[in-house]
Amino acid sequence: MGKIFLLVLLLTVLFLNSTGVRSQEQGIDKIVFSRGFATESVVIQKGGAVVYERYKAPINASTKHIAWSITKSVTTTILGALVEAKRIDLNASICQYSATARDKSRCSLRIADFASWSSGLMWNEAYENKEGGSFSDSSVGQLLYGDGAPNTLRFILSHKKQNEPGRVYSYSTGDSTALMGILQESAGKGAADLPWTMLFNPLGITNVTFEPDLAGNYFGGGSLFITARDLAKIGQLYAQGGMWKGKRLLPENWNAYVSAAPEAYQRKPEDKNSYDPGHGWWKFHSSYDRKIPADTLVARGHWGQFLVVIPSLDLVVVRMANDRGETNFGDKQLAELVIAAINETGVR
Repeated sequence: MGKIFLLVLLLTVLFLNSTGVRSQEQGIDKIVFSRGFATESVVIQKGGAVVYERYKAPINASTKHIAWSITKSVTTTILGALVEAKRIDLNASICQYSATARDKSRCSLRIADFASWSSGLMWNEAYENKEGGSFSDSSVGQLLYGDGAPNTLRFILSHKKQNEPGRVYSYSTGDSTALMGILQESAGKGAADLPWTMLFNPLGITNVTFEPDLAGNYFGGGSLFITARDLAKIGQLYAQGGMWKGKRLLPENWNAYVSAAPEAYQRKPEDKNSYDPGHGWWKFHSSYDRKIPADTLVARGHWGQFLVVIPSLDLVVVRMANDRGETNFGDKQLAELVIAAINETGVR
């Protein structure tokens, strides 16, 4: 009975005009924003139109929220735009584009190795003293606040090789951040403007901040600040197969590329994780949930940020939050509610 009640509320809010349904709106607000959930904003788009949008004060539609690791998916999107423009070859050595890579003798590494989190460079992906020792021992901590801060690209490429490139998958903020630095170096004098010229400007995203290190390299693994609506635009680009206003911004096969598991990734039978990695994006594992369409893409960030894109339904779901406690409202949970509403109403 509870699930039916939630579905009715969601149906009402998503697909009826707001006039006269304030009580139902308050109901869905309570579901998503209260009861211990640290949700700060939710935007749902269907067919490119916003059908649900709520914010928790003082957050509002113009507030830029840190995206954390959703930034990795944005970095991969910028990579895709450069591939479409024939300015980057995925299989090329990073030394073709980066003077820092040449200086550090990293020419055996390819662009694709960083895009697939399989550079083989040593990296301790630990956060808040929960994993891998103290945060001061964390490669992520050093990247943001320690030895890496002056020049993130040089810091990452200075790490010792642990595995052969492209052979072992290991989720790495370092790989994504290095990828952004390499892409910037490939742009020469246009390095500082690259995210804007290749992605933000074409999508009409103006209220955005990308934090750089002291050398001007953007933290491509986690330090993008963006509004929920603008993040939904990036999702909509994928929902439209890389097209925007009649122009192709991403390669025709880019959705397939970012959703495909890296060659180096081997899922273990005992692995209970509900996600499989793609190239900078994630997929719900098919055995975990068959209610969500197979073409679904997920961008995920620390403390409850997520962007869910379902091209077959032309659906985009954004949730930004501050989940530091035990009670979280998950991407799968919200996606299932929205999909159920669409299926129930027959909206296409």
